[in-house]
Amino acid sequence: MAERKCLTRTHKTNLAFVGDAFENRGVEEMLAHILADAQTSGGLLIAVPADNTDRLLTLLREGRCSCAVRVGHVEQAEAPALVIQ
Repeated sequence: MAERKCLTRTHKTNLAFVGDAFENRGVEEMLAHILADAQTSGGLLIAVPADNTDRLLTLLREGRCSCAVRVGHVEQAEAPALVIQ
């Protein structure tokens, strides 16, 4: 659907909101739009201290959330503060 440009207009608003704090380091533009679209929000990401990650993943998978995976990490903010690559 995204390839057919079927996105909510919120992706533009969200990208405008983060402004210069956002940097795309090589991710396909359409994927960046999908990541910023409101349809992808709501429970997709959980941030926990790194030493709790394995335990959380175990609990999620035991609770029938077999698709739970670690997707990234948080670092001290530098300009830009939001980077996808």
